[in-house]
Amino acid sequence: MTQPAERTTNRPSRLARRRAAVSVAAMGAALGLFLAAGASADEMRPNAAGVRIGPEGFDFVKALLPGLLPTHIDVPPIDKDVYDCPAGKKITAHVTRASADLHLNSLDAGLVSEAVDVDVNLDVRGRGHLRVTNAYVCFGELECDIGFGLNALNLKAKLGIGADAGNVSVSLQDVLMNLTPDDLDLDVSGCAVDGLVEGFVDLAKGLLFDYAKSFLSGMIEEKVPPLVQEKLQGILGKEGSLLGFDYKLALGDVNVSPEGLDAYLSLGINYSGPKATCLPADAVDEPAPSRGELAMGQGPRSPFALGISGAFLDDALRAVWRSGLLCIDDSKLEALGLDLSQFDLAHVVPGLPPGTELHFQLVTAQPPMVAGGSDGTISLSLGGAALELRVAAPGVPESTITVGTDVTLTAKAGVDAVTGMIGLAVTDLRIERLEISSGQDTAAHFALEPGKIEQLVQEIVLPLIAAKVGTVPIAPSAFGLAGYYVKLDEVVARPEGFYVGVSAFKAPSSDDKTPLTEILGNPSAITRPGLVRFLVGGNDDKTPTDLLRYSWQLDDGPVSEPSFARDIRVPVTTDGDHTFRVVAVDLNDNVDPEPQAFSFTLDSISPILQLTKVPPPIVETTSLKIGVTGSDDRTPASMLRFSYRVEETKPGGKPEVIQNTMPGPLAGDIPLDNLNDGSVYNVTVLVQDEAGNITSQSASFAVHGGAGCSVSAGTPVSGSQGFVVLALLGLVGLALRRRP
Repeated sequence: MTQPAERTTNRPSRLARRRAAVSVAAMGAALGLFLAAGASADEMRPNAAGVRIGPEGFDFVKALLPGLLPTHIDVPPIDKDVYDCPAGKKITAHVTRASADLHLNSLDAGLVSEAVDVDVNLDVRGRGHLRVTNAYVCFGELECDIGFGLNALNLKAKLGIGADAGNVSVSLQDVLMNLTPDDLDLDVSGCAVDGLVEGFVDLAKGLLFDYAKSFLSGMIEEKVPPLVQEKLQGILGKEGSLLGFDYKLALGDVNVSPEGLDAYLSLGINYSGPKATCLPADAVDEPAPSRGELAMGQGPRSPFALGISGAFLDDALRAVWRSGLLCIDDSKLEALGLDLSQFDLAHVVPGLPPGTELHFQLVTAQPPMVAGGSDGTISLSLGGAALELRVAAPGVPESTITVGTDVTLTAKAGVDAVTGMIGLAVTDLRIERLEISSGQDTAAHFALEPGKIEQLVQEIVLPLIAAKVGTVPIAPSAFGLAGYYVKLDEVVARPEGFYVGVSAFKAPSSDDKTPLTEILGNPSAITRPGLVRFLVGGNDDKTPTDLLRYSWQLDDGPVSEPSFARDIRVPVTTDGDHTFRVVAVDLNDNVDPEPQAFSFTLDSISPILQLTKVPPPIVETTSLKIGVTGSDDRTPASMLRFSYRVEETKPGGKPEVIQNTMPGPLAGDIPLDNLNDGSVYNVTVLVQDEAGNITSQSASFAVHGGAGCSVSAGTPVSGSQGFVVLALLGLVGLALRRRP
C-alpha cells in the first residue's frame, strides 16, 4: 500500500444515498452462497427457501428485464397463398431462411394478479429468401431476397411465470400489437424488378399485412417464452459441488400479485464424504422433521426478502456435523471473538492458580437443531454433547473428565447498524441434562458437580459472554455480484423459519471521485496481544456508506483485499510499536489516496503481583489483612488497577461470594473482617496494567476458633471454577461456530 500523507481530521459526508433493491440474478446467487449445506441433493426439501420481490423492489427489477428479452429470432418457413388464379391455380409466396433482429426502444412492467404486465416498444428488421409460384399472371416462378421491417412495434402482453417439475415455466397471454400497414416495410432484391414485380410487392404487402400481424403475434408467443425460460433457468436451476457438499436448487411455487412476487426454491445438499471420525460410532443421524411452510408475506417489508426454512437449516447443520466441522476444541474459539485466556477468566473466577493449563474437546452424538421463536429469538439445541476436559495444575498430574450434557443456547440475530455486521447476541444458555460419565475422581478433586455448574452458568458464564463477547459478528451484511450489491437490512426469526430483508444497489456506470475514510473506534494506545479491534467508516459521492469496502495494512505487512466489513479485527502478537492503516474503496474501485492511521504499542508482559501478608492455612481470628504490591515494565505503579474477590464456604454449604471489588488504585492492605468460625475463605487478588494484561494470586484459609470446630470437608480447590467456566464456554463455542 503506497502511503500518501496521512489525514487525521474528519470531513463532512458528501454521500448522496440511493435506495434500491436486488435483482433476480443476485437473489439466486445470494441463496447459492447462503445455502452451503443441507438436505440430500437427491432428496430435495420442497419450498425450503423463498425470494420475495415487493413493489419497490420490482421497480428495480424492471431495469433488468431487457436483458431477458431475445435480440434475435429465427423465423420458421412461411407458405402463404396470395391470389387465386383461374383454373385452380394460386399465386403462392414461400419464405425460407428468414430471421429477425429485435431492437428494444422501451419496456415497462407491473405486477398484477398471477402475471406481470409487459408493455414493449421495439423495431424489427428481418431478412430471408422469397420464392413466388405463378408469379407472372399466374404463370412462372420468381425468386428474390426479401427484407422486411416493423417500425416502433408496440406489444402488450401478460407474462406468466411458474414452475413445471422444478423448471421455470414462462408463458405469454393476451398479446396485443399496435401495428398499421404503414409500419410494415417490405422490399425484394436479387430478381428482375420491373413494373410487374413492383405491383406484386404492393399487392403482397396489402394482402400479407393481416397475416403478418397474426404471424408475429403467434411467433412471439411461441418463440419468446422458451428464450426467457432458458435465461431464468440458468439463474434459478443450479447443481454442483461446493467445499465437499453436493447441492441442487430448483424452482418451486411462484405466486404473483400486486403486493409482490414470491418464488420458492426446493433445495437439496449432501455431504458426499464419510462421516467424520471424531463423531461417536453410535451417533444419531436422521433427517429433521418439517416445522411448517415458509410464508414470504410474513417476512420483512424490505424491497426484497429472502427466507429459509428451519427444517432446511437443520438439514444444513446435519451435513456440517457429518463432516466433522462441529468437532471443536479451545484452540478454535479465538476466531469467534471468545478470548478465553487464563487472565480473562481470572477477572471473574477466583482461585485460578498461575500455570494451570485447561483444554477441552467437544463433540455431539446427534446433529444440532435450530429453531426460531415467536419472540424473534433463535434457539440452538445441542443434544448428546460430550465434553472432554483436560486439566493440568501445578503439582497435579494431568487428568481428564468427560461430561455428558444436553444444552440449548438462545440468541438474538440482527444487523448492527454501526459495524455493518450480521451478529448473534447470546441471551440464554440452558442445561437440560448434565452428568459426569468418566473421571469422577478428578471431578471430585476439583469440586466439580452438576449443581455447581448450573450455578456458574447463571452467575459467571452468561455475564462473561455478555461482557466479553457481546454480539458475535458472523459476516458482513453486504456483498456484491456482477455489478449489483446487496445489503441485508433486517433478520426476522419465526417458528417456521428465518427471513432476511434485503435492499441493493447497482454500481454507478462511472465515478472518478475517491471516497473518504475514518477510524471510528480504536484500541487504547497500549494494548495486549490478541485480536486488536478497529471500527472504520467513510463516505462517497455515489457509493452508499453501507456499501463502501475497506482495505487495511498492519505496519509493512500485506495489504488486505477490500471487504465490506467495518469491524476489523487484526491479529497482533509482536511486542512493541505498531501502525494500522486503512483506506475506503468505492464500488467503482476508487481508493482513498489518504489512508487513515492509528499507532499503538503492544505490551505482552503481564504485571508482577505479590501477596506480602498471607494468612496461614488455619487462623484463629475474626479479622486479618492481606498485603499486596504490584509492578510492571510499562505501566507506572500508580496506574496499576487492583481488585479482589472473597468467597466463603460454610460447613456443609456451597461457596458464596461475599465481597467483589471493581478494579481501581491500590488503597493499602486488604482488610477481612467478621470472619465466621468454621468457614473456609478463598481470596483472589488481581492486578491489571494499561494494556489489559492481568496477573492473579490466591490465598485460602480456614477459621478455627477453638475445640469442637472443624474445617468443612467441602473446602474448594484453587482453580475449580475456572475449570468449569472454560468447559461451559466450550459449549458456547460450538453454538456460535460459523458454517463453512
